[in-house]
Amino acid sequence: MLCTILIHVSTVLTVTAQKNLTPFGKATLSSSAYNTKPENAINPPISNTWSEKYCTHTGNGQITAWWMFNFSFGSAFITDVSIHYRNTYPHRMDGFKLYISNASTIPPPDYDLCYKDPQGLPYPEVTQTISCYQLGQYVIYYDDIVASGDHASFIELCYVAINGCEKTFWGRNCTKSCAERCIDRHCYPGNGSCVLGCNTKNCLKDLCDKSTAVCTNGCRGTRTGTYCNKYNIATDASVSQIQIDHKPTNLANDGDKRSCFKSKGTDIRLQVDMREKRIVTEIHVTGKVNTTTKGLVHTIYASNSSVDPEKGTVLYHEESLPQHISTNAIFRYLTFVPDNKSAEMELEICEIGIVGCPSTQYGPLCNRACPLNCHGPCDLETGHCKLGCSNGWTGEKCEQVRSELQNELNGTAIGGGIGAFIAIILIMIAGCFIYKRNLKSKTEKYSYKSKSISKTASTKLCMNELKSI
Repeated sequence: MLCTILIHVSTVLTVTAQKNLTPFGKATLSSSAYNTKPENAINPPISNTWSEKYCTHTGNGQITAWWMFNFSFGSAFITDVSIHYRNTYPHRMDGFKLYISNASTIPPPDYDLCYKDPQGLPYPEVTQTISCYQLGQYVIYYDDIVASGDHASFIELCYVAINGCEKTFWGRNCTKSCAERCIDRHCYPGNGSCVLGCNTKNCLKDLCDKSTAVCTNGCRGTRTGTYCNKYNIATDASVSQIQIDHKPTNLANDGDKRSCFKSKGTDIRLQVDMREKRIVTEIHVTGKVNTTTKGLVHTIYASNSSVDPEKGTVLYHEESLPQHISTNAIFRYLTFVPDNKSAEMELEICEIGIVGCPSTQYGPLCNRACPLNCHGPCDLETGHCKLGCSNGWTGEKCEQVRSELQNELNGTAIGGGIGAFIAIILIMIAGCFIYKRNLKSKTEKYSYKSKSISKTASTKLCMNELKSI
């Protein structure tokens, strides 16, 4: 039976409850009775048992009452709110409202309403969890219904847990960062999908999945990765099917996931030539393999020779094609090789992305120049020369001159200085000679005596200038 091995472009994971955010903020209350404090509702114990030490109680004579929590870090995405109200007093919860808002306005605007209890019987449960899925800085429990037999609205919360994640985070315990491509970095705490949609910058044809922020059709220019936010050195590489006279397969690195290289047969080998040795940190592959051979293993090699790639380093060796490979290797050729050369197969590669930099650059998007005296590529994060320095240089960034080269430079400098000094003396002597010759030409205007005086004076002048050197 024909087996199909697929590489999935994206996966959305469902993650359950996040964390209680009430340790990160401040609670307030519209009024207080019996010396209760608003923070009683966010401190243990988790209970419905009334106590002025552990519960809240608003004051008498209030037609409207509220309890509010303000996050200290700003906005959060709230998934649910758990409420423990005073037991045996559910009638005082009748008709209450729960808001998630970005403002502390009282009464809160209707569009911030998360939940409204239907007024009348049956009364609400004193312990309940309300799902919200809203973004806001304030959580407000609001009551403007006077219960039967009372003369005011009362709020008697004994414990409140507000579950969710701070803006820009998601996952269990909110430890994962929302994708940079999510607009305003807003994402759902449960699965990391974008709340407000995705930023299409660097996405091919400006298309991205609004839930996952993944670029749907591929990446523009020299970008790769799930969110097209990494530099792709495969863009200017040469991709070929090496066992068929290096047949060009340009569709495998054109940035478009919808255009694919396809080949059918045995011993199908695909090779990427980056044209020079480069430091590689990640490899992204989009494609699939159809085969009738069970257990067919695929190997991806890194090498510095296009011949016999098996002599290189194994980056991957599994039955399925990889979607992503993390590595830290320096090489020129990336080669796909099936272990069983006689196995019939159909190989379809839609996109290959290789994360790294040109050999003379480094940085997150390769926007910094490697040191001038590096021998080969430099470290992508630090810029240090990983393969050593050009002759005569040393140091992490090859900025220090070796002692033997320094001696040569010093000898050259000394020799040059002596030569310059001799040249100056010769110029001065020549100047004196020319000066004396000019004086001699004027003898027809002066007597022999004056001529002798001038000659003596000029000779002294030249000697003094030479002495001053």
